[in-house]
Amino acid sequence: MKGSAQSDLETNFRLRGVVLDFAAGLSEQSAQTALPANTRTELSGRLDLPGDAQVSRTMPVLHQFRAGLENPAEGTATASLDDLAVLALSQLTQYEGEYAAGSIAPDGARMRMLRDRFGRTCRILDPSGAAWTLSTMCATASSRSPILRDFRSPMSGTSGQFAQVYR
Repeated sequence: MKGSAQSDLETNFRLRGVVLDFAAGLSEQSAQTALPANTRTELSGRLDLPGDAQVSRTMPVLHQFRAGLENPAEGTATASLDDLAVLALSQLTQYEGEYAAGSIAPDGARMRMLRDRFGRTCRILDPSGAAWTLSTMCATASSRSPILRDFRSPMSGTSGQFAQVYR
């Protein structure tokens, strides 16, 4: 998480998350940062999401997320949060069936792979928006021989060939 906070009274910034683990159980995690009075403070806090969680669009791994300021011991605090953002620290991979369908990098960049009905990658959409098209040049190859594919980058105009061996 990144961002900063300021309060006119001494208080705490609290980050709370409820995450879904592999066994579909919920676990709560929290972190807090002390905010001194009248001082802008860089926020810190981290929620650890389990890497083996089985999730879908209707059941995400982050079940609940809250960020906020605690009430001070006395008085009413006036506080502000600036540029609060939640960041991923590692790469996330999305699957459709047995094949990887794409990934999300720590900076939020998304890469997507489109496949044909046989599961072969035919198009890659990279984070900059460029589409890499892969076409099969030798469709009659046996199961042991390599299949040559060509690639073309629309951004740089480069092209070439590579061999993909099927086992």
